Amino acid sequence: METHVSRLFNADIAKPFNRVAGQATRRPAGWRLIITWAAALAAVAATLAASSAAAAGRQRTADLGSAASPPRYYFEEGLPSARAVNMRFVVRATASGSVTGAVHCPGPEAYAPGAAADGHQTFFVACRISVQRSGQLVQTGTRIYRFVVTRAGRVRGFRLLPGGNLAGLAGGSLAVTAEGTELAITAAPAKSGPASEVIVINTASGAHAIWHAGVLPGDLRLAPSYVSFADHGQVLAVFGFVRCAKSRAAARCKSPGEEMLAVTDARAGGQLAAGRKIFTQGQLVSPRLGWVNDAFISPNGSTAVAAVNSSTGPAVYLVSAATGRPVRVLYRSPSPRTSYGIIAADSSGRFILLDGQAVIDFKRQLINGWIDEGKLSPLEPQAGFIDSEAW
Repeated sequence: METHVSRLFNADIAKPFNRVAGQATRRPAGWRLIITWAAALAAVAATLAASSAAAAGRQRTADLGSAASPPRYYFEEGLPSARAVNMRFVVRATASGSVTGAVHCPGPEAYAPGAAADGHQTFFVACRISVQRSGQLVQTGTRIYRFVVTRAGRVRGFRLLPGGNLAGLAGGSLAVTAEGTELAITAAPAKSGPASEVIVINTASGAHAIWHAGVLPGDLRLAPSYVSFADHGQVLAVFGFVRCAKSRAAARCKSPGEEMLAVTDARAGGQLAAGRKIFTQGQLVSPRLGWVNDAFISPNGSTAVAAVNSSTGPAVYLVSAATGRPVRVLYRSPSPRTSYGIIAADSSGRFILLDGQAVIDFKRQLINGWIDEGKLSPLEPQAGFIDSEAW
């Protein structure tokens, strides 16, 4: 109970200054800032963080993919500064951070809870669609758009994806194969409720395959919050929070927290309960000390990458898909009062985007960059708020 109260409190204070975003479907763990840990524990965490970061810095992440350099451009939705009011949907140059292009979700309130890119700088954005009814904005569905970023960073061909009009559904996290042939999106009823299915869409034909959350062994139900592909789209990995299903056995049920499942033959659809368990929260962090915020599977399916928020120091782990145990630390924040938000990778899995927030001298600061040999190479913006990011 204390853990859940702490999470709700932290989720509230971590909201952007000028906007309450519908983050719950995309990342139910939210951007929960760790600000209540004892001073002695923070001091110990800082020491551990420094030593772990140094060790991680001597290790390369080349085993995650073969790309030699990060993508030239990335997509970002967010507030560029703490004083900004309107969300922006822009393409930025990785090297300079300068804005080279922009897109816009249709409707009275632009909001894109998910974005992804294939290996050819083709981007996909999930736009929530709202209408005005009796003076209030009502969500009616989600539309997935596709666009190409040229070598000069310009946006070309912004158009609706075949099969991308998801009426009555609130879409969330997006994933796309490196070839750009298959796309996956988490979905929930547009009116209310947690994500209950994952839709796999053929980007050429628009054909759908649906994976239903269903009931897992132990009278549990997975609420999908993050999706990723492995083995050229044959394997679909689904990360989310596991809750007790509403049944007579619910009183005896004990939730394991967050976990990742992987299903084969992703294009077929079916029940997520049939998937293989990759890891559970308890294998990475004690529920008393923290939680797993986001995770994705590597392109070859042998490992996963997980962003863990913990009172002993937040860290990004490389996790064995065979054992569910951490293999090593890819990055550890030098500040123990840090909460990771988005974690995503390019199509090779080699270059990992990471953002979040930190409390330094009682002031909230944005963290945004990519993991480079155990260090965080900064990306723009460095202030404001980020809702989705992809490259």
